Amino acid sequence: FGPGDETCSGSPLLESTAAVSGNGSYESAAGIVVPAGEYRWTIEYSGDSNNGPAATTCGEAEQTVTIAKAASATVLGASPNPAASGAKVTLTATVSGYQPGGSVAFMDGSTVLGTASLDGSGHATLEVAGLASGAHTISAHYAGDGSNLASVSPAVSEVVEAPPVPPTPQ
Repeated sequence: FGPGDETCSGSPLLESTAAVSGNGSYESAAGIVVPAGEYRWTIEYSGDSNNGPAATTCGEAEQTVTIAKAASATVLGASPNPAASGAKVTLTATVSGYQPGGSVAFMDGSTVLGTASLDGSGHATLEVAGLASGAHTISAHYAGDGSNLASVSPAVSEVVEAPPVPPTPQ
């Protein structure tokens, strides 16, 4: 039973049946991939000619498991680099983890340039224009989500060239 179902009263995420013969341990069918959270299960035995039925109740000791959030990693790309003065720069963050969702904040040092939502492939893109001439230390900050921990990309040095100097009149 999934997170939030502390009484195991909803629909189970997985049901498995195993033939029983003699004393021993029995494994359920292969599991499913699940997001972070606390999961519970119950076990029922229908009984046989020598043994009565038996069942566990929801949340008994050793029948709860917590799936931790996955580690995420964020990588940043900037194009073009170097950029001409006044040109648009496209920043693309790629976040890996367990089906990452949510948004990424793009930073120039401690200044937020903007945010963008991750698509289904873990990519977020932001176009920025008007960066001042010189070198900029750009990073992408992923805040995490219900299944993933937060992560920050390594910094990228984005260089914006100075505007051309107009010729001096003669």
